[in-house]
Amino acid sequence: MLPTINRNLKATTKFTPLVLIFFLAYFIFQLVYIPYSKFSVDEFWFAHHIYQYTNSLPYRDFPPYKTVLGYYLLTLPFFISHTVITPLYLIKMEIALLNTILFLIMYEWLTRFFQPKAVFSTFILLMANQLFLVYSVDLRVDMLASWFCLISILLMRDQRWYLAGASIAIGFLISQKALWYFAATNCALGVYWLLVSRNLETIKQTLQFNLATLLVITLYIALWSIVSSPHQVLYNVFYEAYLQSKITWFAPHTGLFWQEMLTNGPILYFMWPLTWLSLFIKPKTEVNTYSNIFFFVLTTTVMIFILTYKQSFPYNMVFSVPVLILLYANFFSWLLRVLNDTPFLSNNAKTLLFWFLSLYVIGLVGLIIIFDLPLAYFGIPAIPILLYYLMTRKNRMTTKGNRGKAILTTCLLMTIFVTGVFYPLIRFAMVSTVLNGDYQKSMILTASKLLAPREGYVAGIPLFYDRDQPIPGLRNLIGPAIEYLTTGDKKLEPILLDSLYLTATTPTKIIESFQEHPVKLYVDNIRIVGLPPVLLSFLHSHYMHYWGAIFLYAPVIKSNEKRFVLQFNGIYKIIALIPGTIQIDGQKVSANQLVRLSKGSHETETNIRFRLQLMPDARPILNPEFKADLWDSMTKFIVL
Repeated sequence: MLPTINRNLKATTKFTPLVLIFFLAYFIFQLVYIPYSKFSVDEFWFAHHIYQYTNSLPYRDFPPYKTVLGYYLLTLPFFISHTVITPLYLIKMEIALLNTILFLIMYEWLTRFFQPKAVFSTFILLMANQLFLVYSVDLRVDMLASWFCLISILLMRDQRWYLAGASIAIGFLISQKALWYFAATNCALGVYWLLVSRNLETIKQTLQFNLATLLVITLYIALWSIVSSPHQVLYNVFYEAYLQSKITWFAPHTGLFWQEMLTNGPILYFMWPLTWLSLFIKPKTEVNTYSNIFFFVLTTTVMIFILTYKQSFPYNMVFSVPVLILLYANFFSWLLRVLNDTPFLSNNAKTLLFWFLSLYVIGLVGLIIIFDLPLAYFGIPAIPILLYYLMTRKNRMTTKGNRGKAILTTCLLMTIFVTGVFYPLIRFAMVSTVLNGDYQKSMILTASKLLAPREGYVAGIPLFYDRDQPIPGLRNLIGPAIEYLTTGDKKLEPILLDSLYLTATTPTKIIESFQEHPVKLYVDNIRIVGLPPVLLSFLHSHYMHYWGAIFLYAPVIKSNEKRFVLQFNGIYKIIALIPGTIQIDGQKVSANQLVRLSKGSHETETNIRFRLQLMPDARPILNPEFKADLWDSMTKFIVL
């Protein structure tokens, strides 16, 4: 039987004012940060995807990218506000509120197993990490799924195996990545039975856990199959998720992604091997037991899944949150006991500890150098060195001995604080200006005012949650889609899924689509600039810079053209760089003249090349500060 609650700790823990203030500070920070920060490209896509759930049914009306449970929870803000950007802010604030509530619940629950100071220290380390502060409220469902994975593990500690299985199933119904925790749990149960228990009780617990998990998922499939079909549901839930997990296109960028994660707070990952010590080294007053082998195997297995994942985007770090919380709550509890009661170590144990920590320190220094991390992180190798001296020193009850222990302990705790809390927060404050979303917000609001209800736009990103982009192949320009347009590589076709708005098409077909589906403007950004030259050339010849990253309809009329076709009714401005004669439909016009033209075919006679720049009916207020095309400021980059 797996270990139950540590009865030496309180069954419940009262929230101290400091704890409440700390979690409230997280929520207040997010309320301020969310409107300040820009959105990532994926957040626009997910906002559009969430909006679909307000008036359509998944599997029947549209293929869902992920399992749907989390999206229904995040649709609530769309019933409160229908403005261009506010619902997106409200969704992120809803996630922040859920996180804060769950932080409080998890703190109380974890203090039943671990010392309150250890749990509190764990949350401090976690929330000082820039990536967690940013991505814990990302407009996606991953953080919510991560919480249910943690709840499942804690339910196991309480011996509630049916509820644990149901919880991991709910996590899966929010995001399929919860499968990592399902697989890790079964792996841990198998190892625990093989090495520790060898009894029917562990087999019974395993069956209860798996039965509850499969029952909840089966019920989900059955209910949605009534709306659609079993084939469609199974295809979207399992096969498409499998295809996505096998995408290797981002693998060459793995080092860059990990450099980003480690630069903004490596201590949570770098201290992972240190947590293994709590499994083998016990304080004198604690009986050495291998009952925690289950949680050691579970957390290790999940970390291996995360470390070997082919799409190691920094936002995926939220799936390591349950593991990090459990690891460090246990580690700091162990560390507090070790500091108060130095364990007895034999000479052989000291030798093994010395070599383990020596290799560990060498590995840390190597990683810091390889990933070119800030100099401040060279303090992290001091943590295992100080810990070694604390665990191997002679426990003499003398004033001098106590003073030495106090100095080592203070140095250890200060090193953890500086490298794990102070410096990451300072760095976050320094780079926060890069996250400012004023330019992005201005461009979205301006583009929205320029577009009439049925007029199309292109951005390679669904910038407007309630408006579709009309051109197939340009709706969601992720890296593989852009490469397919450039190279036509057939190997990429299986991952160009309809549920991701990806289409196996060609530049020629896309250009033809512009004739069938009028596009009034395009918004420049990192995905547009990555398009093949032939498509960029087409855009440049049909659209002209209007303001910021917005390019408005302005087709080029060549000197030898006798006829041209316009896509929109309206007033056009004649743009000509050199003097010349221009006639449109038999009427002579001149440069900078305004002329009203209808959509459709027109005759022209000219000896120069000129543009017809569409003048918008609406005249939005334009901020002079944002006049330039800062396409790289239109989205929040994965790597800062």
